[in-house]
Amino acid sequence: MTRIIFLITFSTKFFLAFGQYNVDFQSEFKSAMNFYKNHEKKFSKKESSTGLTSKFLFCIVAPEVSQHNSIVNDIQLYSMKLLYVQNGTKYGDFSLGIFQMKPSFVEDLEVYVSKNSKLKKAFSKILFNDKNSSYARSTRLNRLATFDWQLLYLTVFCNIVKDRFSSIKFSNIKDKLKFYATAYNCGFGRSKEDILKHQSMFQFPRFSMNKYNYSDISILFYNHIN
Repeated sequence: MTRIIFLITFSTKFFLAFGQYNVDFQSEFKSAMNFYKNHEKKFSKKESSTGLTSKFLFCIVAPEVSQHNSIVNDIQLYSMKLLYVQNGTKYGDFSLGIFQMKPSFVEDLEVYVSKNSKLKKAFSKILFNDKNSSYARSTRLNRLATFDWQLLYLTVFCNIVKDRFSSIKFSNIKDKLKFYATAYNCGFGRSKEDILKHQSMFQFPRFSMNKYNYSDISILFYNHIN
């Protein structure tokens, strides 16, 4: 009986991950696809600096784009201006913008770039003289409110993942996408083993009754883009 229950549960999760996200969230899925069509040229401009296609880049963040809510985002941005700017991430660290990036995520990008000579030369634009000042925190929020800056942060993220996990040999492009997408979702600072562990978890969207696998949603988007 236990085995039967396990198989049913596993089959249900498999079905939800691959066959239902674009049905249960049909309008959100279509909205994200339209977003890519409208901004494909900007994604394409980041291909040379990442070594990844515009399609690949978008699909890393596509699940987040599909769940973005402008009203909720405005509320969280307002809260962050009150909490984060003065006191830092311990008091406010909400996901913001079309790619749903947290200030702590950006701070982690800055730390990694500042310690890597090659990346520091390429992405010095994102750094601050005093990263803990209220000016730096206020500026991060302003940057996170724009698509162009979030796209730059995504570019930096991809370069960091490439640097951190350069020893990994992916068997195909979809395996690579699943890893990058999971690292984006759970944190690029985690170990390879931990990221691979999260790659099989069903935790997205955070506030939905039905949970899906983030990386599988990325692949779903990837398969729908010509």
